[in-house]
Amino acid sequence: MASSSTSSFSLDAKHYAACDADGKLRIWDTQKNVLLQEYTPNLHLTSPCSCLKWLCTSNDPDSGTPSKKKRRKSRDVGSDIIAMGTSNGRILLYSLASAGVEAQLEGGHRNSPVTGLSRYPGTSLYSCGDSTIAEWDIVGKKVKSKWKTGDKVGCVLVSPDGKYVLSAARSIKLWDSANHELLKTYTGHVSPVLSLTFISKAALNGDFYFFSTAKGDRYINVWSLNKKNSEKSAVVAMVLESEPVGSVSLYADEENGAVSLSAVTETGVVQMFNHQLNGLCPKPLKPHLTVQTATDSARGKESVEPIPIVSAVYILKEELRIGYGTGTFLVFENVVLNCSEKIQVLVRQDPRRAVLESSSDVTQAKVPDSTKANYLLPTSSNAVVSGVKRSHSRKTEVPMEERLENLSLSMARTDDRPTALPRADNLAQLMLQALQSKDKTMLQTVLCRREEDVIRNTVRRLPLQVIEPLLKELTTLLHAKTATAQIGARWLRIVLSTHAAHLMANPSLVELLAPVIGLVEFRLSLLPSLSRLSGRLDLISSQLDGATGSDENTTPLDMQPGLLTYQDADTSDDDDADDVGGLGSESDDHWEELSDSDSNGDEDDDDDDEEDNDVEMSD
Repeated sequence: MASSSTSSFSLDAKHYAACDADGKLRIWDTQKNVLLQEYTPNLHLTSPCSCLKWLCTSNDPDSGTPSKKKRRKSRDVGSDIIAMGTSNGRILLYSLASAGVEAQLEGGHRNSPVTGLSRYPGTSLYSCGDSTIAEWDIVGKKVKSKWKTGDKVGCVLVSPDGKYVLSAARSIKLWDSANHELLKTYTGHVSPVLSLTFISKAALNGDFYFFSTAKGDRYINVWSLNKKNSEKSAVVAMVLESEPVGSVSLYADEENGAVSLSAVTETGVVQMFNHQLNGLCPKPLKPHLTVQTATDSARGKESVEPIPIVSAVYILKEELRIGYGTGTFLVFENVVLNCSEKIQVLVRQDPRRAVLESSSDVTQAKVPDSTKANYLLPTSSNAVVSGVKRSHSRKTEVPMEERLENLSLSMARTDDRPTALPRADNLAQLMLQALQSKDKTMLQTVLCRREEDVIRNTVRRLPLQVIEPLLKELTTLLHAKTATAQIGARWLRIVLSTHAAHLMANPSLVELLAPVIGLVEFRLSLLPSLSRLSGRLDLISSQLDGATGSDENTTPLDMQPGLLTYQDADTSDDDDADDVGGLGSESDDHWEELSDSDSNGDEDDDDDDEEDNDVEMSD
């Protein structure tokens, strides 16, 4: 049995493994109905699990009695190994005994997701990814062989004897596992094949058959492995009420050769078929029994709520082990099939409600029974009270040194010191109440905190169910004014960094953050215009400060009185011009006399100017 599903029962049906969308591997004990282990691989968000397969168990029904050499190798592999294919091409080998990944298989599918896994009893494992099929040696942790299929393979399956390998895309190809030769091609599905299942026992006519299911297809097709038969289409078709989920479970009756088949549908029910394979069947087969679970805890007494069945496997011919519930709330139960009816409804308690009730019973305070209490009356010290056992253990007194230390600690707490920050768990509880009751005042009280340590611890203690309502409230704050938007931006940054893993796994993340992204892009488009406006305003304000002064009591620089003022004497330009014009007709001797007289006059003028300057300086 091979499929691209991320959940499966173990070979002995004692355990059930499922890898959810958040990348966590959860393993249940189906006999004790408890969650046995929970493991989160490294890089579980960037390289999540794409498929898983149980390799071997301590009681492997298909392994038979191996030789001594094979038994020595199987001890090295270990028991209860889960192979998990990842989206980056690696295969992780998880051990149930050590509760961790023991080895990694690399090199078979480089940078392409592993879409299917198939086990072969012993130490071999087949995987497919993109258009490649790889055969692995689990003990040596290496690729034994690898070949191309020509199309994008979504599922691979090896026959019980190891001679043949099936690969499935929209068509199914039969390969010789030894020389990788294509033997036959089956056509009939119009969508990618999701699961393949071999029938280990031959039919009455001696042929071997296998089953297949496809995405979006309600039919389960049965194909013949007879190479002499030239028929390339399905010999039997079984129709379901909705698309099958995961792989089908088979039970072959060795007495009459009949095959019982069960398949879980998308609607959360299990449908069973019973058919004796013996060549071509012209009409599609319908299920002879449908099993579904429901709860009577609905609002109306006449209505019931269905509980989805997630997986089913045959234990006996008329006994089925089913797992119903959602997420981590799964319950496993063995069901005896009532083949005389067409629909078998199991009324059970909702697993979620059962967990909540059990947790409330544990946390609920128990009231002591006062009917059997023995009341003590004031008696003498020698009196004996019946029904009371005296304890022989004496109470040890606290030494004086410890008393003094406690006293000093209590005195230190009463010192006048700054009050400590409020506890983050109190703020987390207050925010939880505010989000549930939609109290704006209470929510504003919590969001007004500015200490990043308090905000980070508060966000870390919030349950994951309230992260989505909190993001909606913070988005509303971002559309408000500046101060309120700053508060919302501070909380939004810490929420995104703290719960990044949970938000990346949330399918509605784009819808939650679309208003925030649109608001950020709109404000970024306005940033250049606002920057230019701010620069111009700063330039104008600096110019105004330079013109009027930064202080009201100070005056501008050009209006302040100078320390020294110089003024020229009262002279007339016209007189100077007449003097120059009249001197043009004089002789050279007369010019020298005039120049001497002018120089003396200039010295007198300079003396007068100096006197005037001295007077002004004294003033």
